[in-house]
Amino acid sequence: MSKDRKLPDSELIRHKVINTYGWLNDEELLYSVKGEGIFKYNAETRKLETIITGSDTFEIIKIENNTVYYDNNKIMLKK
Repeated sequence: MSKDRKLPDSELIRHKVINTYGWLNDEELLYSVKGEGIFKYNAETRKLETIITGSDTFEIIKIENNTVYYDNNKIMLKK
């Protein structure tokens, strides 16, 4: 929901069940969907980006220094 109504309301795809999530910065939300992958949603531009896909659990443990730690893995994101 737009806090100040300057932008239209936006939402993530309703049929996806978010497993875990965390904020990369003030604009970008990272979230995982079990058995599908990790995705990045930019709340300002309303654009969705796929980070990684597969059949893993994709449980995000932490996001630190542009690195996403999930399950027993990690992936570094482009700045």
